[in-house]
Amino acid sequence: MDNLTELRLALDGYYRAIASSNSLSEADLLSAIKHLDGLSDHPDPAWPAQLRHYLASRSYRKAKAWLEEKNQNPPALPGLC
Repeated sequence: MDNLTELRLALDGYYRAIASSNSLSEADLLSAIKHLDGLSDHPDPAWPAQLRHYLASRSYRKAKAWLEEKNQNPPALPGLC
């Protein structure tokens, strides 16, 4: 799994944990938050500056939107146009 996929899954888990916080234990919620914080505190230097900025600012909603947009519009592969 690449680092952006791990980040995308961590963001999804974070928002799922928040949405179901009434049915999750406090430990499960804290685990989701700590995992995302760990990725945010030590971002991959290869990640685009804008994404690293969102994570540093704890703008997780913007980071998730950025990743979703990039996932919907992947770069074209050479020779497949």
